[in-house]
Amino acid sequence: IAFADQETGATTGTTFVGLNGYYSFDFGTLSAGYETADPDTDGAEDTSAFFLGFTKEVGPGTLEVGYGSTDMLDGANARIDDAWAWEVAISGTGEPGAVFAVQSETGSTSSRGIDVSGDIDAKTITFTVSKDVIGDDIPNYRYIVVIGSQDGFGTGKWRDVDATPSTWTLGGGSNPAADDGIDYDPNIIDMILDGDGQEQMLASYDVDGHVYATLTGFEMPEIPQQIFGASVETVTSSSAVLTWSTTVSAATSIQYALADQQPVDGTTNVLETLAGTDHAVTLTELEVGTSYWVFVRAEGTEDVILYFNTSSVVDETAPELLNLDAEVLDDGRIRVTWYTSESATEIVSIAGTTIHEDAFATKKNHEFITEAYANGVYELLVESADASGNLNQSSISVTIDVDAENTNPNPTNPNDSTDDDDGEQTSSAVSSGVVQIGILITVLVLLIAFIRVRNGEDGDDKWV
Repeated sequence: IAFADQETGATTGTTFVGLNGYYSFDFGTLSAGYETADPDTDGAEDTSAFFLGFTKEVGPGTLEVGYGSTDMLDGANARIDDAWAWEVAISGTGEPGAVFAVQSETGSTSSRGIDVSGDIDAKTITFTVSKDVIGDDIPNYRYIVVIGSQDGFGTGKWRDVDATPSTWTLGGGSNPAADDGIDYDPNIIDMILDGDGQEQMLASYDVDGHVYATLTGFEMPEIPQQIFGASVETVTSSSAVLTWSTTVSAATSIQYALADQQPVDGTTNVLETLAGTDHAVTLTELEVGTSYWVFVRAEGTEDVILYFNTSSVVDETAPELLNLDAEVLDDGRIRVTWYTSESATEIVSIAGTTIHEDAFATKKNHEFITEAYANGVYELLVESADASGNLNQSSISVTIDVDAENTNPNPTNPNDSTDDDDGEQTSSAVSSGVVQIGILITVLVLLIAFIRVRNGEDGDDKWV
């Protein structure tokens, strides 16, 4: 648990956790999850356990529990400082199959939305990562970037660094510990830091003491507000879809008028977006075959102007909805994918309950991953409409059967984690909350006991 100062970002604690569930009250949020503490604490070899946490607004700052991991991916042979525990880890090599992202909160792995390329002449390696993978609050993240030599047969594709170089290893590090045969020296040959300290950080391991090097990284410098990537995505006879991004998360607005005519006033034809870095609006009730201009605005930066012409042909044809597919992931989530013949909106529902909606017709290739659901058979309805409002839909049946202990909620009744009929309701919201708190605490105690037993066994894979 850490108290974070909003101005400096400094924290008073170093415990990070991986959230598994939560229950919200009017006064705060109770959560249960996986905790990884400093392995040097109290002489413990593995201090991983489950936890019970609480989030409460306390004024200018927020007392909160965050999730993160301090174990690096296999092969790096280092750990992350508790205060820098990672939420998303991205691995890239010269082999496409080894390019993937890992989400700390769920442990899920995927190669979608990531591209890695190298340029020998420019001596650069470029990672292109979708915001669907890493999130959209880019300026406020902290980053740890490490580099090693690739070995196709090495653990995690990393080449070992030992005390002396050999045919397949680099030198300058240390050999494995004599008693347990584990490599405690990092296989990292370079990293990005703001200032000095790289050598000291990479040398902070202790083979005899079975201690890995502890790493931190760098924070992004403060970025001034800018509007970029402004685009007219789709235009019909009576509508237009506009998108743009901002360097700093903020609410933005647009105002449109007939081309080369100044707006009547400051409020006519104005649309606003919620705070964020990716923005989109749909303009409707436009005149057929007419030219418009749009002023995109954000506080602290200059307006960006876009021009477009509405079509003179009225579109009455719905987009084709093709290749609808649903894949059940290991944790009970469902990945839904489909393709539309033109840019279209997204609505995904189960038994009349909408579980996802994107009201902007900006994509032809569509993908949505649901929350984790209880075992059972589900009928998913997918609807997509073009910018003219022409709608098409299709459905697909999917069966979730991940394991016998699946306690995920039912999407049509979030408080029902089974496929049985609804039981008797509690007499009040307060008593229902008390029951759920009791369940969380009971599960927590059981899981901690389970983890303690597991930690005593040989051969456990900490990453799993």
